[in-house]
Amino acid sequence: PKGGEISQWSGGTFDSFNPYARKGNSAALSSVPYATILTTFAADITASYCYLCKTIEYPQSRDWAVFNLRDDVAFSDGSKFTAEDVKFTFELFMEQGIPSYRSAVSGMVDKIEVVDPLTVKFIFSETAPRRDVIDLAGGIPVFSKSWFESTGARLDDSTLTPFIGTGPYVLASHSINERVIYKLRDAFWGANLPRVLKLEFTHSGLKTRQSNGLRPITSAQSKQVMWSRQNYQMEALAKLRVMSSIYVERSFRIL
Repeated sequence: PKGGEISQWSGGTFDSFNPYARKGNSAALSSVPYATILTTFAADITASYCYLCKTIEYPQSRDWAVFNLRDDVAFSDGSKFTAEDVKFTFELFMEQGIPSYRSAVSGMVDKIEVVDPLTVKFIFSETAPRRDVIDLAGGIPVFSKSWFESTGARLDDSTLTPFIGTGPYVLASHSINERVIYKLRDAFWGANLPRVLKLEFTHSGLKTRQSNGLRPITSAQSKQVMWSRQNYQMEALAKLRVMSSIYVERSFRIL
């Protein structure tokens, strides 16, 4: 199926569209403009499948992994997605990402090599647990290197300007602390695949307008609000993954 929209409630308030920084409160589902090399779907959340890549090559020792990227993927500004963007994004997370994430991941990858414009190789450290190294390398959202360099944007700053990504959605409109709407972007590289056309989230902070159809939330309910926010976001993501699962093909090749 293709078309329609998802409209959901999300607790709390927001003043940023950067979910990867400590600064600010990010809007509901503010990661939807971005895609990862690998993905999962609701029917099999323990497995990883190629999304921005065509195939993966790795030895049985899992000392390294080569991702052979798709040649039809483009960022939302129309620029082509390349291995340089993958390397840049990983290094950006290691430089400006949340400290706890950096400390956990930095010791797992020794080096990243750009083999050619559509091939990137991750070489893992000797001490990295082999079970999850490939999922770790392929699970980082990919940003546009040229956009970051031209704008001077930082991953560790709060911002109301979303980064440029390869995902299916872009920000359509928003009202701070109240509502955010994402739309399926024009010329999406997977435009013929099943997708919802619009995602709308109504935020309900401690002072919620009655016209929103939601009752005001007291301070005693704040913990419940945060749990509900995460729950609704996970539910929405699960719906999207189910709808996209029919075209995601597993494509691992063990050498």
